[in-house]
Amino acid sequence: MGSMNNARDLLHSAETCVNNGELDQAQSLIEQAISVKPIEKSIFADAVNILLDANLYSSAKSLFEIYRKETGMNLVSDYSYDEIIQMEQDSRLIVSADKPVRFRRMSIRERGHFSNIFTLWPVKEIEISDANFSITQRGKIYKFDWNQVSSARIVIRDRYKSYGTGTAAKFKQKTFILIVANKEFKFDVSTNFPDFKNNDQLLNLLMKHLQIEIIDNRG
Repeated sequence: MGSMNNARDLLHSAETCVNNGELDQAQSLIEQAISVKPIEKSIFADAVNILLDANLYSSAKSLFEIYRKETGMNLVSDYSYDEIIQMEQDSRLIVSADKPVRFRRMSIRERGHFSNIFTLWPVKEIEISDANFSITQRGKIYKFDWNQVSSARIVIRDRYKSYGTGTAAKFKQKTFILIVANKEFKFDVSTNFPDFKNNDQLLNLLMKHLQIEIIDNRG
């Protein structure tokens, strides 16, 4: 039990490092956590999620390989090895001023029931280019230049997220809050059950154009 608690403490510290942008330190802590014996599947699975939060796809994939080598079994986590490969490919998307990228809000089945931010008027679509971006809400398209954004932050908290109440589990929910031209837009950018298809691409592009404050409201 002591070694398990030690591994979880290391993962918690790694998660804090990711939130602070200290990715090298986070990877070092994760390496220490997965080296704890005996091998524990949940430690590897949680480590995969932390690495994906930091868009460290190659490191996440390597955990599958290490687990297979150490145990002779395939690691079962929230994301499969093939899904991570696809996420990595999607993250390399390049946008330009004349070729915007459009992100659509997924269906309730794709997002997971009882999982996301409750709002009567959700953001339905986001389109991003190097020059500007647009948000579709309540059937109206709002178009802004990047320099019009007065505040951008991600609020983190624990939340039960699932495909149904019977299978609910606690995950880290990340809510993106964007204030521009006296309007506030909110959408879920969690690793698990986000609002938008190709969530990693969306986050990468927002981080490219905006200074984003991270607010951790857990515990």
